[in-house]
Amino acid sequence: MLKQVIIILFFSAIALLTNAQLKTLPGVNFGIAYRPELFELTNYYTRGGPNKGYHFAGLSYLNKPLLVFEINQRLNNERWSFQLSNYFSYNYLVTILDSLNRPVEDLNSFKYDVFVDVSYRAGFRKFKHSFIHISAGFGRMNMSKKFDYDFPTGERDTNGNRIFERRSTSLPFWAPRLSIGFSYRNLMAFVTAHGTPDEDLNPNPSLWVEYRILYNIQLKKRSR
Repeated sequence: MLKQVIIILFFSAIALLTNAQLKTLPGVNFGIAYRPELFELTNYYTRGGPNKGYHFAGLSYLNKPLLVFEINQRLNNERWSFQLSNYFSYNYLVTILDSLNRPVEDLNSFKYDVFVDVSYRAGFRKFKHSFIHISAGFGRMNMSKKFDYDFPTGERDTNGNRIFERRSTSLPFWAPRLSIGFSYRNLMAFVTAHGTPDEDLNPNPSLWVEYRILYNIQLKKRSR
């Protein structure tokens, strides 16, 4: 969480320091996102069995809507901009297992994603107030509280029972992303492909697709 706070403070400081030289104040976008599709770039027909004391159901299981809040700062040419995107949700976290790898309970948690993007927009001569947006960025996904689980050490006690070690972890990951979208006046719609681990959070490249709809509020400078 410290890294995310640093990113937010850094972006805010840059906005404050450069505001006097920029033509416009930042814009604020808010809306809803949905991530229903995951595409593994290589086919994996078998899945490893749970052997860590917990089981993760998979990225495609995290398909509940997310609230989105973005801060977008245009540069003076009005085409390029920098953006900080924040996602909030209450979603599935992990399934805790017992000593025989049987499900005990599903845990849910508040989750948070953060992205920093560079965006380019192009307008249409015949359609005023309409723009195509293309952006690329990098961020941290699936951040949540830590959970406790019993990890099998592989050792046994004098009675032949397996020995477990109490551990704590969370399941965040870094992800690049590429977005394309369309806006008309204050309404915006985007399709985004995130480069993520595979369904089981193993380091096999996959694309996690997101759809989001936003409403834009452009802050304005006071007239002197």
